[in-house]
Amino acid sequence: MLDAYADRGPPATARAWFARHAPGRVDELLHELVRRYVALGKFRSATAVLYDLVAHETDFDLRCRDLEQLFSAQRNYEPLDHVVSDAEALVTAVAHSTSPQCRRDADAELGLLAWEWQREHPWREADLAVADALWRLDLAVVTTAERRAAALRDRAIIRWQIAREARTVDARVWTAAAEAFSAAAATSPDDRELSAASAAARVNAIVIRSRQ
Repeated sequence: MLDAYADRGPPATARAWFARHAPGRVDELLHELVRRYVALGKFRSATAVLYDLVAHETDFDLRCRDLEQLFSAQRNYEPLDHVVSDAEALVTAVAHSTSPQCRRDADAELGLLAWEWQREHPWREADLAVADALWRLDLAVVTTAERRAAALRDRAIIRWQIAREARTVDARVWTAAAEAFSAAAATSPDDRELSAASAAARVNAIVIRSRQ
């Protein structure tokens, strides 16, 4: 039954189809269908079913797992249409979850997603804003001091690029970059480059304000 549906059945009607044919096992079979879709390389179909599971799931531990699988499936194709809202939903699930594994897996998924976005997308203003949001959300679930330091450093780099690429000259974006580098420097006191970048960003902000 599952193999036949994975081969030919549309993901949008999967819940209704399983509710008719196996009403007591709907979510179990939907999760198995996701695994079949992934094995077949049907990542968009897997994503569609995972969105359905997330929408119906009331257990935050299970919702956390489904959202983590959602990100894993989405990384196999572009674009990630709802990447920030999905990341926010994952952070919310972590906040309500009782599972330490949920936080660890969310940190791994969000950190990887933020890094891939930062590395692979053109540094246009809109893409930089997404990368900044992803690092912010990863910092909400980060699990180790080392990962926090790395996330703060990467977010500071993004904040600097946001200031550089801003369409209008604005002291506030340079102040934000300075604060981001200061936060990163606080976790890596031996890294003088972070403190120097913070100071440089503050100088830029002061110069801009003096000319306004």
